[in-house]
Amino acid sequence: MIAAHPKIENLPIQGENFQVFQKGLQRIYRQGQKAMAQAYAQPTPEMFHEWRKRVKYLWYQIEILAALWPNMLENLAEELHTLSQYLGDDHDLAVLRRTVVEDPGGFVEEKELLLFVTLIDQKRLTLQAVSRPLGERLYFDPPKVFTNRIHSYWRAWRAEGERKQAKIIRKIKKSQPTFASFR
Repeated sequence: MIAAHPKIENLPIQGENFQVFQKGLQRIYRQGQKAMAQAYAQPTPEMFHEWRKRVKYLWYQIEILAALWPNMLENLAEELHTLSQYLGDDHDLAVLRRTVVEDPGGFVEEKELLLFVTLIDQKRLTLQAVSRPLGERLYFDPPKVFTNRIHSYWRAWRAEGERKQAKIIRKIKKSQPTFASFR
């Protein structure tokens, strides 16, 4: 994603065209909100994994749109990435737990297995606990409000680009020699 970022910034997008992103961005944001609510209502590894996938989808979209307002959107992307890492660690631990419970051959005594599984469960609960307030901040707005805010960044970015282009054209016109200067 990082390697493609400079190329993405230079994509020729004509006119307004935020609609290219709008519906997908709004849908992914809404799905992330729902997945978070479901994960905490039914805290299973599968529910938290589904939420993680939605967080990653939003993270990727924000990475693509970060050029609109780099300071703001790169920070948002970082927070989404952090959340996806917490949820990814939770998922990895859930898979590890399932694996050792299904095949406890590496443990000499049952109490070792029980201790290991308990430590995994505690770490997962900690990851889920730190994920919640971050998720609540990232998914605070209604989907339409979130998308409209990104759209306003888009409009400002487009206007800034048009102003820069107009300034360059003015400079070029000022520096162009007139026919009178060749006489």
